[in-house]
Amino acid sequence: MPVSTRRSPLIKNISLRTPQARCLAALVPNNPADPVLEWPFVTRAQLGVRAGYTAISGTVTRALNGIHPDSSSGDPHLGLLALKLVDEIILNIEGVTEINYRATAAGIQAYQKYLAERGGVPELRDAAACINDRYKK
Repeated sequence: MPVSTRRSPLIKNISLRTPQARCLAALVPNNPADPVLEWPFVTRAQLGVRAGYTAISGTVTRALNGIHPDSSSGDPHLGLLALKLVDEIILNIEGVTEINYRATAAGIQAYQKYLAERGGVPELRDAAACINDRYKK
């Protein structure tokens, strides 16, 4: 009996959210024509910093993983990993596992589409305005 592989259907009409676009911008290679193996890949902390957030920002986690329907974190949506716009690369460095992320060709196209539709990525808000005062008590 032949074995078939089930492939997830490509998701069309992807509408990126701004944090997802920021993360893709941090992963897009300088020259997309270069071989995929030469495209940059970074850890989640490095991705946060390159995208303009902090190394521990939850925004990057939500951009990569999305928000589940039963979450109180916001409107449910798929993340960059589920949309196949970012690949997860797992490295074993001297016995320590490190998870890295790299944009896919579809991710680069989705980012370019975002730029064409919106004319660019909006500026980040002032970090001082984003502090939740209830934690200062």
